[in-house]
Amino acid sequence: MNTRNNFQMLSKKDLNKNNFFVFIPTLKKIVGIIPSSMTSIENLIGIDEQKKKLYENTISLISNDDSCNILLWGSRGMGKSSLVIANHHYLIKTYENIKLIEVFCNDLVYLPEIIYNLKKYQEKFIIFIDDVNLDVNSKEFKTLKVLIQGSLLSNSKNVKFYVTSNVRNIINPNNNDDAFNEVQINDQRNNAIALYDRFGLILSFYKANKEEYLNLICLYAKLNKIKIDKDLEKKALQWSIFKGDYSGRTAVQFVANLKSKTL
Repeated sequence: MNTRNNFQMLSKKDLNKNNFFVFIPTLKKIVGIIPSSMTSIENLIGIDEQKKKLYENTISLISNDDSCNILLWGSRGMGKSSLVIANHHYLIKTYENIKLIEVFCNDLVYLPEIIYNLKKYQEKFIIFIDDVNLDVNSKEFKTLKVLIQGSLLSNSKNVKFYVTSNVRNIINPNNNDDAFNEVQINDQRNNAIALYDRFGLILSFYKANKEEYLNLICLYAKLNKIKIDKDLEKKALQWSIFKGDYSGRTAVQFVANLKSKTL
C-alpha cells in the first residue's frame, strides 16, 4: 500500500517477521534487516547506569507510560550504538511489539513521512539515528529539531528517537566564525542548544582509562578463548597507542585481529 509521495507503509507481515529495520530513501521504504553483528548487552561493561536508564525508558515506551527521546553522546567507541542495538535485541526476547528503525543522518528530511505512517500502528517504534553531526543551518538539523519537540507529529505515543553523537550539541563546529557577526554566531549556538534541550534524557559516555581498557581486553579475550597473560596485555597496550585511545572499540578490534592472527 502506498501513501502520499509513494511512501510505502510497513506491512503487517513485515512487522511480524522482523524486529530491526532500516529506511531506504531510494525506495521510500522501511525494510526489515538482520544485523550483521551484535554485542550481547552483558558484554557491554563500564556503562551500567546508561544501560539501566535506556532499558527503563524503553520499558516505559512498551508499557504506554511516559517515555523520553534519548541522546547518547560522548567519546567515540565507548558503546553508544552498541548499547541501543543490544538493548533492543535483549528486549525482543520478551516483548514482541517493539521495533527499531535506523534512519541515516543524510535522510532525516524523510522523518515527517516516516512518523506520519508509524503513528497508524499499535506497535512501538524506536527511530535510531547514529553518529549525528549536523550543520546547524541544514534541512536535516531543522527537521530533527522540530520533530523531537515542537511539531504536531512530535511526542507520538508509539515513536521515540534514540540518537547517538560524539558531540553534545549534535552540530558541526563552524570553522568560519570570522565570516559571521556576533549575533549570527550566538544564534547558531542557541539553535544547537535548543536541539540538545529537547531530548528528555541525556546519556553521557566518557573515555575509558587504562584499567578499564585492559578489563575489556580480558573480557573479549575470554569470550574468544584467547590466553590471558602479560604478553597479551603488552600487545593490547601497543595496539591502543597505534589506535590512539583506550575505547571499547579499540579493545574489540584488537581481539578480532588477534583471533584472525593478523597481529
